[in-house]
Amino acid sequence: MENKELKLNKECEVGGAGNGFVDRSKVRILLCDNDTKSCEEVFSLLLKCSYLVTSVRSARQVIDALNAEGPEIDIILTEVDLPMAKGMKLLKYITRNKELRRIPVIMMSTQDEVSIVLSA
Repeated sequence: MENKELKLNKECEVGGAGNGFVDRSKVRILLCDNDTKSCEEVFSLLLKCSYLVTSVRSARQVIDALNAEGPEIDIILTEVDLPMAKGMKLLKYITRNKELRRIPVIMMSTQDEVSIVLSA
């Protein structure tokens, strides 16, 4: 099993056409986290994985980035713990816009409280 996994990782790195793998160096991630340390850690990890990353600190900056680069953004990775009203407004903005709703939004959190996860 280990050899097969290793081989898959090598193929993924190559990113050749028709092999079913995504070339990570072409995937654009919009990262939003208002905690500086957490943002730097996630940003660094994503860069090490060869993703293209744009980092912002607020829901307003996410909207500005989407207005400027929306068609080029592939994934939005955002902190759940943004001020709750702002985070919900951000999600509504994305889902109501026909061009942006195609972008997957991944909500991350350092919190493990069920109430926070459920409300997001």
